[in-house]
Amino acid sequence: MIVSVALFFALVAWTYLASCFVEDSFYNAYVNRLRSAMFRPVTAVQRAVPRLSERAAAALVFALAVAVVAALSRVGASSAVPGGAPAGAAFGGGLRVLPARSGADAALALAAGRFAILLGQLALLRLLLVWRLGGGDGSGVLAFLDTAAWPLSLPRGLSQTAAAACAALFGGTALCVFAFSPAAVAEAFSVLRLAAVAAADAMALLGNFLFAACVLSWIRLVPSVAAKRPWWREALDFACDFSADALSDFTRALVGPSPVALGMVSFAPLVACFVLRFLHGVAVGLIL
Repeated sequence: MIVSVALFFALVAWTYLASCFVEDSFYNAYVNRLRSAMFRPVTAVQRAVPRLSERAAAALVFALAVAVVAALSRVGASSAVPGGAPAGAAFGGGLRVLPARSGADAALALAAGRFAILLGQLALLRLLLVWRLGGGDGSGVLAFLDTAAWPLSLPRGLSQTAAAACAALFGGTALCVFAFSPAAVAEAFSVLRLAAVAAADAMALLGNFLFAACVLSWIRLVPSVAAKRPWWREALDFACDFSADALSDFTRALVGPSPVALGMVSFAPLVACFVLRFLHGVAVGLIL
């Protein structure tokens, strides 16, 4: 769980770095708010290293975030700390690849591999929105994924985008296998099969997000009583706003206009969540 949180912050740092290369990404509300959250760490690096450009400072912050993920993965795999055992890369919800070697190269390979897999899964979710909703519907979530999944979002054709996502998944899986055993990377079929499981895990990722977004949509109804909102309320409001838009977009992409509703309450996201989990289990069983 701790490693997953660190991986999330690495994704935030990557989004800041990618926004420096994606044209007009600053106009996206979600990218802009993440940039505001990362402004202090990036400027702190620039103050510590004078004459460092914004892109270089953001790259250094991202590298430090990946190094933290690697350190936590190494500690979790080599000690009996609570929650340490699941520090490896998970495939299919139950199969885990743990670093069998204690070297720093294995920990860094595992961290980089996990991040590459996450990037590939985000690219697949972006591909779903592009395929079902089109690329020019003005979706703020799609524009955010254009930045978060960069450079996998650069190809414009659906087949090229899918190939880029699969390449990231295969490369990330190969790095995770390298952390377990460098010799095992030569077994290309095994790596390819694990990469296919990682692609199927995008369904579980989307299903878990839909469930969390439903919960956040309920929390959003609770008004704030404080005159000045604390930082955690600002973060919660950001999560609720993003979840509401993403919930709408992915529900339309999966089931179209919600056919399962009771008054103003739609149950389509929850139905889609359970269907995705079921399909994920079936797909993983067929692959393995």
